[in-house]
Amino acid sequence: MTAMIDVVFLLLVFFLWTSSFEKPENEITSSVAMSGGGTTGDSSQSPAVVTQAFDDLIITLSPAPGDSTLSKLPPQLRLNDQAVTEAMLISRLQQIAALGVQPPVVITPLPGVTIGEAIKVHDLAKQAGLTLILMAVSQK
Repeated sequence: MTAMIDVVFLLLVFFLWTSSFEKPENEITSSVAMSGGGTTGDSSQSPAVVTQAFDDLIITLSPAPGDSTLSKLPPQLRLNDQAVTEAMLISRLQQIAALGVQPPVVITPLPGVTIGEAIKVHDLAKQAGLTLILMAVSQK
């Protein structure tokens, strides 16, 4: 009987160690934008929803100047090569979503920007009402 209790406790410890309590990345409703123009990832979003009246909205995140690992400065945001603040970005995305169009939003985090900051911008675009959100990656 004692040996069986030991085995049960070992199994319990094993399953606790191997289970994951974090939210899986595949639950983020986004795709990956490839440099060749094609997309991979979440295929549940229909490209027929996209209206061609707008080009892609490219949001570039670059590290703040003088940023070090000790400072927590927010990244610099650029919307289609125009510097914007977070409030301006939200306002512009809401104005575009209010027009009833769904242009692709491509989020491009440059090296030195954390994934948390990129996901924060993803969430802002989602809250503004845009649904086709892509994460840009570079191929090495």
